[in-house]
Amino acid sequence: SIYFDNLVYSGIRRPSQIADAVRIARDIPAEFRLYHNYPNPFNPLTFIRYDIPKNTEVSIRVYNAIGQEVATLVNRKHAAGEYQVLFDGSGLASGVYFCRIIAGSFVETSKMMLIK
Repeated sequence: SIYFDNLVYSGIRRPSQIADAVRIARDIPAEFRLYHNYPNPFNPLTFIRYDIPKNTEVSIRVYNAIGQEVATLVNRKHAAGEYQVLFDGSGLASGVYFCRIIAGSFVETSKMMLIK
């Protein structure tokens, strides 16, 4: 089953910050990878895609330009596979944001641009 949080329903934002990732392929990737979000720049929704080659704890967080955490998108154990998660920036100001994944010893950060 698939569960979604942090989505907008008829203009009402749900209170939870954590959004569950959706597994998009059963293929097992060869390495950890964080892809650039799409679309980028975005307004206000963007997808963040990533690969996990082995079962591990995964944390994906979004930070503003001064390093403050603005959202936790994923914070749980994942099976190996390809995933994507939706980020909703509707409650944030225009600007540069950073998406950081931590999966085991793998850490990577990508830059995102929110334009309203």
